[in-house]
Amino acid sequence: MVSTGILYIAIGAEYLREAKVSVESLRECMPDVSVALITDQSVDDERFDRVISERSLPDDYGSSTLWPDISPFERTIFLDTDTYVYSDISELFDVLDESDLAAAIAPNQNTVEGVPNACVEYNTGVVSFRSTERVNAFFDAWQHRYETWREERELSRNQPSFTKALYESDLNVCPLATRYNCKSHFPGYLTGEAKVIHGRRHSASLPTVAEALNSTQEKRVHRPRSYFSTTSPIHIYEGLPLRYRLEKSMAHYSGLVSDGVSILRNEGVRSLYRSTRSYLGQDG
Repeated sequence: MVSTGILYIAIGAEYLREAKVSVESLRECMPDVSVALITDQSVDDERFDRVISERSLPDDYGSSTLWPDISPFERTIFLDTDTYVYSDISELFDVLDESDLAAAIAPNQNTVEGVPNACVEYNTGVVSFRSTERVNAFFDAWQHRYETWREERELSRNQPSFTKALYESDLNVCPLATRYNCKSHFPGYLTGEAKVIHGRRHSASLPTVAEALNSTQEKRVHRPRSYFSTTSPIHIYEGLPLRYRLEKSMAHYSGLVSDGVSILRNEGVRSLYRSTRSYLGQDG
């Protein structure tokens, strides 16, 4: 049987605190999943099945730049520490049946040198991957690109180097729906359940943000309402605005009336009667 598990990296006490909040939400949805934690802190927490000590990583974005053979599992879901798991995400293991790696498209698309503008930039906060030679080669290329750009350009963000290395790789990538990496502090679109909420840019707790985002399962647009509010951080726009729906109905029925008048004038009452029955689906 293929081994599967969740991986966190928490360098520093603050990131470890976040990881503990995240794994608590994970355990409520996936109580039997294996969880590994890479950290420089002392940890005695049964929610982590395996704790891997690592004291050489920087306390910034560089620590979450994945490297070859990082995971003890054959199939891994890597989660940033500032994530909240709202429901079961086991399907992120299943997408690896046909893909080497899966990640969601970043809400803020930036230009990356050497990558066509038409290509998307991925967010690296939720990444599922297989432990294979091909993926290890990609992680090695990502690490090298990240370290080069960090030294030459003082670029600490790891998404540009991820995008560049991925563009130059031959990996089969599965783009994940935004509900698996919902960056709630950006405007966005959701349909169905927001399964992983990602980001620390609210005064409200991530569970509060998650409940707001999932207050409906219908098609919806979300945007931040308030940074300081601890009870109402997100505004949800569900369905089409009333004004649009009214105007569309008026235009539709105005066109029907205009067509009916034209038929009546040019073809008579019987033709209008037949056209009306046809429109209503009452032919025969």
